[in-house]
Amino acid sequence: MPKRINRAIELLEEDQPIYYTGPHSGHVLTYEEGLKDSQTWADYINVGMEHGCFDMTALDNYIRGLIDGGPTKSGHRTPPIIVELPVEGTEENIVKYNAWQIRQILARGVHGLLLCTAESADAVRAYVEASRYPTNMNGVGEGLSRGTRGVGSENTAAPVLGVYRDEYLKKADPWPLNPDGEILLGLKIETVRGLNHCEQIFTVPGIGWAEMGPGDMHMSMGLIRDGHDDEKVEAARTRVNAACEKNGVKFLGGVHGGDSKVEALKKVIDTGARIISGDDEDLAKEATASAKNFDASLDVATNQVIKSLSIDLLGEGISVASISPGWVKTDSGGLNALIDVNTSVTGIRNVIENLTIKNSGKFWDYNGEFIPW
Repeated sequence: MPKRINRAIELLEEDQPIYYTGPHSGHVLTYEEGLKDSQTWADYINVGMEHGCFDMTALDNYIRGLIDGGPTKSGHRTPPIIVELPVEGTEENIVKYNAWQIRQILARGVHGLLLCTAESADAVRAYVEASRYPTNMNGVGEGLSRGTRGVGSENTAAPVLGVYRDEYLKKADPWPLNPDGEILLGLKIETVRGLNHCEQIFTVPGIGWAEMGPGDMHMSMGLIRDGHDDEKVEAARTRVNAACEKNGVKFLGGVHGGDSKVEALKKVIDTGARIISGDDEDLAKEATASAKNFDASLDVATNQVIKSLSIDLLGEGISVASISPGWVKTDSGGLNALIDVNTSVTGIRNVIENLTIKNSGKFWDYNGEFIPW
């Protein structure tokens, strides 16, 4: 049973890597293609309208095919659809003048957007605000003004997500800024100007994920990409990744060579990437299976250490516990995190104060809830 409407968010909440399909040069947007793609292996489908056609009728037909071909293999109504916007994020006014594109695309019932050529925090702020209804207040007064998306489109979008109008108005909001939001807003940093502003850009609330666009970054640096990324572009990727990590934004990465694609992918994931490019079904399946086996063995090993330690210290009357601090607004947790430091610390102290020999050796959330292994 799905936990959320948007499978991509569902997996990212669990810190699981996700994989997408769909070309940046445009997707085949027909009813028949939607029927076929309804059973896709990927965790979301990318629809490229930056370079592909801006065709809302075709997008409607495609999504209708997704619905009629569903549910998905994971039990969701449709695979998540993330659309690359034609508008570029170079300046605030450019985004505001073209906000109609955001409204048109969201009205189709898509699950996310990607703003390419993001170069300024003000442009990104305008992008987030244009994607939100003014009734959703998370982050307002804390880096954002109220949303500017007007009523009307919810009547076409809500049925796509399988919810009623009033529920859509609440859920059509960016995650993780809104923990219950089902919209995933992304950014692409792909110019030197955007790179120089990326630390400021990622402080804007409402961004769920981002990537460094290597092709355009090469050109912005006066370089021609010859199949391998220049060291300056690799440095740019590292910088964008670090800025994402600092602000709790998921990073998109890809596999770049190596004798084993799975081993190369593990290295990418180890750097913090949670959205994986490459459109490689076999790699995604192999890596997902490998990750599940690793996570299972890690959980067992951690549980054994805690249980063993609790038994060893039982005779001395010492209680042992593992405690999750939650997703905290710190340098590592980022501004989009769900709780502040005081809430986390207060909760942890309360858990410690209530530890006894009887409940020793368990795993607790900061709020005092027992987490089963």
